[in-house]
Amino acid sequence: MGKKTGKTLYALFYALVCAALASVLTGMAAGKGRMDDPDAHGDRDAEDFVLAFYRDLDDGLYGRLAPLVFEGRWLKGSRPREYHFGGLLSAAEIAGEMLSDYGANGWRIRFVTLTILGSAPPVGVRDLDASFRREAEAIRHLERIRGEELPITMVTLTGHVTGSCHIIDWERRLPLLRIDGGWRVVSRGAPNDYAPVRREQWFLPLKF
Repeated sequence: MGKKTGKTLYALFYALVCAALASVLTGMAAGKGRMDDPDAHGDRDAEDFVLAFYRDLDDGLYGRLAPLVFEGRWLKGSRPREYHFGGLLSAAEIAGEMLSDYGANGWRIRFVTLTILGSAPPVGVRDLDASFRREAEAIRHLERIRGEELPITMVTLTGHVTGSCHIIDWERRLPLLRIDGGWRVVSRGAPNDYAPVRREQWFLPLKF
């Protein structure tokens, strides 16, 4: 093989490698946005909020996120798997749990992809399906405090996460409330005896 031919083949190989790398990076970047189906999207403002929320979680901005979360406190009952709603965690408690679960600056997790699949029209707490019965208790608690019904907007997102979580590829329906002009997330939370897997609640709700 001549020197000129060798250089040509090397250049071709280099170009193919660069194209493949660019394709991978483009795919990763595209995965941190929206699905390209306009019919799936309802409330764009809610969807943008959720996307920003998870990006901040990835960056470990817990002090910014904690005041945006209503998370349930659960007290253990006398029977196995019996838990009672005990109010809401404070913002300081939520920030502390996030720090414990994901580490300073979010070093224990990394979102490789993050995609908003869409959002549904607002519903009342009575219209939530049974899989959200724990969240419903927290919402009813808030409604009693505020003396008003709170419409719930459900945003669906999916992603691929690496780090200390056992869940890798996930799809999550996240309930939001519009309160005082801003969005708030309703998190199921976890009883104390579920603490070892509490970090997974933002990817799949814990069943208890």
